[in-house]
Amino acid sequence: MLVAGTFCKARPKATWVELIKPVFLIFAAYFVIILVLQNDLGSAVVLAFVTVSCCMICTDVRLRKVQYVVAGLMAFALVGALFILSPIGTSVVEHLPLSAYQINRIITSVDPFYDRYGAGFQVSNSLIAFTRGGLVGSGLGTSIQKFGYLPFADSDFIIAVIAEEGGLLTLSCIFLLYGIILSRLIMYAVKVKKDEHKVI
Repeated sequence: MLVAGTFCKARPKATWVELIKPVFLIFAAYFVIILVLQNDLGSAVVLAFVTVSCCMICTDVRLRKVQYVVAGLMAFALVGALFILSPIGTSVVEHLPLSAYQINRIITSVDPFYDRYGAGFQVSNSLIAFTRGGLVGSGLGTSIQKFGYLPFADSDFIIAVIAEEGGLLTLSCIFLLYGIILSRLIMYAVKVKKDEHKVI
């Protein structure tokens, strides 16, 4: 909402720097609080993605330069992510000035079975849940992995439990419904004329 209000408010005499400055300061403050003080890399990445998406949706010509820069940074980030997920990138990550928790999260994303009973415990067990579910699932309420193997089975890894009990078919139906909702939202955003409504 802050991004929508700042980017899209009618300020005909404001330059692109004046439009982007409040958003940048707000985003930087939140990023520092979430990433540094709370040590929550996942939330910081989600916040960055939402902010970038809001920036790219706006059609104000004054933000065109910013959008080009953001698009370039997104491409750079994608290449960086692909590099990090490679074997060479993983070895580089181990020497970055990150906490052990953050480094383990990245390494287990590449190889969940790297530390199966440690940092990769939840990820590896979620993959086992997917495998056990198969095409049609083991049946409602019959999940084994949610009892002790997935400590956050009711939140972070709920999708693994659904896959185990409902199988690939149930999971596909859920993704299909989300896809329908997302496509409708995008369609409405394209039809709306005002930028503040597009962002929301």
